[in-house]
Amino acid sequence: MNKKIIILICVLSLLPLLSFSAVKSYTVTAYVVSGTGAIRAVIKPAEFTIPAGKTATITKFYRYCPTNGEWKKLGKNVYCVTTKSYMVDAKGNPLYNLPPGKYKFSVGGYAGAYGKLSFSY
Repeated sequence: MNKKIIILICVLSLLPLLSFSAVKSYTVTAYVVSGTGAIRAVIKPAEFTIPAGKTATITKFYRYCPTNGEWKKLGKNVYCVTTKSYMVDAKGNPLYNLPPGKYKFSVGGYAGAYGKLSFSY
């Protein structure tokens, strides 16, 4: 058999394996909705899980509030339910790598505000 054909067969046989190891991207959305009575706004976090054996990387953060516009700086918006801690360092800077666990992503602001958090693993 020709050497090029053997190499091609080997490469083609590996293609299905590559699809299983491909990076997958996800986006979750958190909201602030209208409250009732004395409660003017209610935070509705987005919940997500990073599976065992994976580490997620935050790739994008966006927040919009109808009263003060856009915000693209991540802060204490990601809370790890598993470790009971916000995903920030000792100085309050956000951590962009998330180990396996259960998480809540939330944004603050007035009713109508929302935020999107994109991550991949």
